[in-house]
Order: sequence, then C-alpha cells, then structure tokens
Amino acid sequence: MIPETNFCNCDDYYFRVMDGKRALCYHIIAQKIAFALGRYETSDLRDTQYSRITEQWRTRPETTP
Repeated sequence: MIPETNFCNCDDYYFRVMDGKRALCYHIIAQKIAFALGRYETSDLRDTQYSRITEQWRTRPETTP
C-alpha cells in the first residue's frame, strides 16, 4: 500500500477500485482512519529486515485455554 497515492496491491483494490465499484480499498480506508485518530506507529527499517518482520506477521502467538 502506498497511502500518499491511494494505491494498494490487494485484491480488493484490483477487483473493486480498478473496476470503479469503490473509491478505496479497505486497507487504504483503515490507514486513513488510523492516521486521523493518531493510532498508528511508524518504523524505519532496512530492506534486509523485511523477511524477519513479515515472518512475525505470519506466526500467531500461542494461546492458553
């Protein structure tokens, strides 16, 4: 997602925004809401850190019953 350009590479953008069914995908809407509420964090990361960061997104924390 590139917020400044209102572009996202998600399926919602491709199938609904590109087809003119919606103005924005849900990722861009969520980003705009977070920005308006001041509820976001920014990180300056190196390209070499990409794999480690995205791996954290894919792993779920263990839950205890």
